[in-house]
Amino acid sequence: MELNYRLLIFITLLVTMTAVELVYPFIRLQARNQQQRWRIKAHNLLLVIISSGLIRLVFPWGLLVWGQYVITHTPLPQLNWLPGVAGYVGTILVFDLLIYWQHRLFHRISWLWRLHRVHHTDTALDATTGFRFHPIEMLLSFAIKCLAIGILAPPLAAILLFEIILSSSAILNHSNIKPPFEQYLRLVWVTPQMHFGHHSRFGNECNHNYGFCIAWWDRLFGTYQAKPQKGFIADVIGDPGQPKQKTPPDFLRLLALPFR
Repeated sequence: MELNYRLLIFITLLVTMTAVELVYPFIRLQARNQQQRWRIKAHNLLLVIISSGLIRLVFPWGLLVWGQYVITHTPLPQLNWLPGVAGYVGTILVFDLLIYWQHRLFHRISWLWRLHRVHHTDTALDATTGFRFHPIEMLLSFAIKCLAIGILAPPLAAILLFEIILSSSAILNHSNIKPPFEQYLRLVWVTPQMHFGHHSRFGNECNHNYGFCIAWWDRLFGTYQAKPQKGFIADVIGDPGQPKQKTPPDFLRLLALPFR
């Protein structure tokens, strides 16, 4: 059930946002770059397929089965003891804060950055960039969530809800769109324009706007940047500190990037 719900929402949202990007793009790419995007989209999809298979191989039980085991075998008062809506709100807030700090660590610790850099080598942003992660990074992220569930024992439905929110937000805030009332939405939710600067290849801009879902953490911890210094232009996006790539690397080189 966990996989079916998430997969249905994932595919529906991905197809919808890809269609919106084609009709109403926030940044319109040149024809040559648009052709390259389809190759990159295929790479991004292949990454998430490999990552999902690797996670299933190493952690065959899934988050909900693990969560049920933790709740059954943990007598201490934790998140699952919170009444009603409070358990859901508490889980979403705590786990989203965890993702924020995890993201910061992947930027600060050199060997983690080597993995996470794969995400930042995309030469433009679209819905598929939201799941452009090296399989080993995805495996580590899953292990961190398992550890957090083991410590906090959140309600099972809240785990599923957060996973849906997280994957949906990753697709949405990497999409090449500008939602209506964006300047107000970014007060509570990480919009594509708020996340855009995090993918800047210039200066230290990639060390801002780490949030994936809730927009408060960057403001609270001093990592918020309203927009990149060069503005919202295609040239901003790319591998931090590197020249703009004219052609994307082949898929095997992308997988090998952290080890080179």
